[in-house]
Amino acid sequence: MVKDLYLDAEWFIGGEIFLIGWCFDKKNHGQLYDDSLTVERFQELLDQTTGIIYFYGPDIGVIEKHFDLEIRSSYHCVNLLKVFKDIMPGLKNYKLATIEKLYNIKRNRNEYKANIFRIFEDWRKPQVKSLVLQYNREDVINLCRLKNIVFWQYDVEEEYLLQVRLAGVAEIVRNYVYLLPADVYRGTTFGKFSDPAKVATNRNITAQLVVSAKFYGDKVSLYRMIVLMYDIARKYDIDLITPVNNRDSKFHLAKALADGIGLRMKLQSRELLYNGNTACKPAVKGKKVLIVDDVIYKGTTMAKAIEAVSRQNPEKIFFLAFGKSQRFAY
Repeated sequence: MVKDLYLDAEWFIGGEIFLIGWCFDKKNHGQLYDDSLTVERFQELLDQTTGIIYFYGPDIGVIEKHFDLEIRSSYHCVNLLKVFKDIMPGLKNYKLATIEKLYNIKRNRNEYKANIFRIFEDWRKPQVKSLVLQYNREDVINLCRLKNIVFWQYDVEEEYLLQVRLAGVAEIVRNYVYLLPADVYRGTTFGKFSDPAKVATNRNITAQLVVSAKFYGDKVSLYRMIVLMYDIARKYDIDLITPVNNRDSKFHLAKALADGIGLRMKLQSRELLYNGNTACKPAVKGKKVLIVDDVIYKGTTMAKAIEAVSRQNPEKIFFLAFGKSQRFAY
């Protein structure tokens, strides 16, 4: 029998976890905290898991950092926040409490939904610590209930769950591959010349630069992206640069970025990837190669490009994107 694991973590500002609620089903659940909050006890939960690990929001990334574990490479991890946004578009918000109300799922502890800082204070008070435990327990059990209800209602298929699986480091990175730092691109479809009101209320500079350069031909945004990426790339010993193979955009932003970085590094930038990033020209053999992309979404393009270059026996592979989506959580 397949055994899925549901997780809900609580952490202080800065990422220090103080409580993890877990659930296999409505009768098999528990919590890790104080002396039981150890990597050994958490590993015991993972060892029992034969199915998917479900969570809501950034929990897996925080848990991986807290325990220094690489979970997503060994387990099929699915962020239900992403799933609910995909299959239930148009909701006012996607807070867990909102979706619980939508399906008339009752709970006893709601106070921390309105003031998240109160949970930190109450956890440190022995007389009300039990309230935090109850709140977390209801969160993880309700997450399991919601998943079962919503998946049944919308007939969520296994193929879709494979598509939204978090990319794992072991799946896409070899020992000689280095993922260079990237900002977070949240997929907001606006740019410098789009909607000034949205720009004023959303300070996501990464999104603004990408959209402005790619869809509005803004040379200033392109220049800024090149300078920022060059500042990272110049710290590494690189022989040649190649952009990912252009997919469907009229303006090949990755090529423009690669050309600009190459010009500043006084290195040759060549389009060596082709056939949808599944093949690479032999010019990379024995070279330290930098692959450039504008944004990493799910990691599919990156994985294909790295695999194609690796088949030509380079010395090292570096991959640099200006931004990455929240879906690609690494």
